[in-house]
Amino acid sequence: MCDNFLSELPFYNITAYELELLYSSFAVKDNICQNTDFYDKIRATYNNSIIKELDFSYCTEDDFNRLYKKCASSLELGVFHVNIRSLNKNHRNLIHFLQSLDITFDVIVLSEIWNYNLEFYCNILKNYNFHYTVCNNSNVGGVGIYVKKTLTCQQLHSISIPSNIDQMVENLWLEISTESFTYIVAGIYRHPNQNIADFTPKLEHCLELVKKKKVPCIIAGDINIDLSNYSKNTATNNYVDNLLIHNFMPTIVMPTRITSNIATIVDHIYYYEGRNCKKETIIKSGNFWNDMTDHLPNFFLIVNERKRIKYLDTKFIRLL
Repeated sequence: MCDNFLSELPFYNITAYELELLYSSFAVKDNICQNTDFYDKIRATYNNSIIKELDFSYCTEDDFNRLYKKCASSLELGVFHVNIRSLNKNHRNLIHFLQSLDITFDVIVLSEIWNYNLEFYCNILKNYNFHYTVCNNSNVGGVGIYVKKTLTCQQLHSISIPSNIDQMVENLWLEISTESFTYIVAGIYRHPNQNIADFTPKLEHCLELVKKKKVPCIIAGDINIDLSNYSKNTATNNYVDNLLIHNFMPTIVMPTRITSNIATIVDHIYYYEGRNCKKETIIKSGNFWNDMTDHLPNFFLIVNERKRIKYLDTKFIRLL
């Protein structure tokens, strides 16, 4: 009788070794959440209000829904990114995950969409238009961006990072707008194991073109440059400093790809405030705890904190 009762308890059927591995994985997860080395370094290096006030967090779906509920009324723009590792393979997981969230993101950026049956996935997300570009030399890689149909959208062909065999990169630059705002949103996938020093000036040229427009810009994608190496690797240091010099702020500051051996910040979202510098905005960003692929999904929210009358603090008087 006692054995039957015990067999219903959690972890009854796993060995002591398996239990130890499970516990250690939770410990690793907790240590990663508390590791703010990269964020601390750029805060110390660059005195910018966006970085100083950045509200970054790791979230489950429920955590994010609670966060969104607090800022929904003042949300100006919401951007989602994930390395999808083949849209053909993982589109159902993407749809199910997005359905678990209370928000409908304005822009959904997907890196590594892979060039398989993409024409079938233009309409999988209701009320979105799909824009994409793929690699000319391989079926892997590629970038896709879903944009809400309520937003006016045009592709900026004049802004593009050139791709070649030595520096393979897919990128898509869109200008989205409504009557109240205009943003440039870019999706980038840079293939791994390539020279960072060669990529930096190519991206810099695009940043300079965006700055001339003075339009706020969000760049999201799997760049395959580990930002946690900022203080260890010269090329990575120069790359990040170049972003900061042009006022493009990294808003994903904690690991996005986590294995049993290593945690890296290879999925990035950068924000250039442009004309938004005159607004009272707060940036909320973070990573979702989700195993859709081997990269954690990322989110980026621009919250417009306009001053409102606090009626509870209003002094009422009687006119006689």
